[in-house]
Amino acid sequence: MAFLLGLSMIPAAYAGPDDPAKPVPDPMLGAPQPRSEFYVKVNSGAVFFRPPEKDNSNFAEAVNLPAPAGKADGVTSVGSQTGNATAASIGATLGFLLAAQPAESWMGLNLRAEVSGNYFQTVNTQNAGVSVNPGGIFTTVGRLDGNYTGTNQSTDIGSLTAGPNPVANETLTTRDEFYQVSAAFKTDYIFDHGQLVLSPILGFGYSHLTQNFNTTAAGNRGSINQQETIDTNYFGPKFGLECKVQLAKDFVYYAEGEMSPLYAFSDYSGTQNGSSTRFGGGSGPNSATDSQNSFAFKAGLTTGFYYDFGPVILKVGGGFEYWNYVATVQESTIPSGVNTLGGAPAPFTLRPSHLASSDMLNPEVNTSVIVPF
Repeated sequence: MAFLLGLSMIPAAYAGPDDPAKPVPDPMLGAPQPRSEFYVKVNSGAVFFRPPEKDNSNFAEAVNLPAPAGKADGVTSVGSQTGNATAASIGATLGFLLAAQPAESWMGLNLRAEVSGNYFQTVNTQNAGVSVNPGGIFTTVGRLDGNYTGTNQSTDIGSLTAGPNPVANETLTTRDEFYQVSAAFKTDYIFDHGQLVLSPILGFGYSHLTQNFNTTAAGNRGSINQQETIDTNYFGPKFGLECKVQLAKDFVYYAEGEMSPLYAFSDYSGTQNGSSTRFGGGSGPNSATDSQNSFAFKAGLTTGFYYDFGPVILKVGGGFEYWNYVATVQESTIPSGVNTLGGAPAPFTLRPSHLASSDMLNPEVNTSVIVPF
């Protein structure tokens, strides 16, 4: 198991026939006899997924506080909602010690190749009340396509109320699916008779994130169903470094950092269907699409411990992963100041719902079992 942990100093390397005065130390963690060519790592844990907040600004209340005749004070949107969730993650790594080892010492020891992948999925449902303030008239849902054509400018789901708010219920369900695969080469640089090992990592990876949003709302004058999906693909090299420190015969501390410059491209599609007893039936079916490309980067840091049980090695740790680019949706929203109360406005067009971007930082904890075979 030497190459699994990079602590492969053979006792003869520092006590042998040419140096009989030095005592032979206890075997180091992962002593290389016998030496396996293949190994597998199976890992599971939890990801505390923290995506950008979901923009729901096209779900809004139109308010007409006391004002000069024919003048409304505009639109107050629901704003954004969080998609935070905790999910179980699974993954695996297959490693192989290469037969052709570096001939030069500056290239390190135990050159090996690894192929790995991991996966998680989240689901988060939130309920919100869409309020109409005293003196307000109705709650509207703006069209994804941005087209406002006279009386069919929006879907009206609420109405004048003299009782307690809210008058409409809105539910947002987010479903996120993430997976990634990578291939990398690793080698070891051993210091202080195996007490300290540095293992550079060089490889290439692919990641995919799907974000699904299902937003529904219903009131006493209508209802709406809105389905949206964002698919983002990431490609790029990865550079990493793992540091291992021998704390006891079978116990090792590790810290690993990784950075990947990436090229990302995202696709958005949204559909919406509403019905209303007002405004000639509301918005009806409409849709929007968009795409976006961007250069990005991902960085991560994990730390924890290895423990050698003999037939297997246990690895326990935690850390975080930071992504500076995550695609989000910017909804097509009736701007504040538009009079939606004093009669149907003339037809106008806004930019359809489209892609924007933000970042995210996801903490995680993980347990791995490493088995040579």
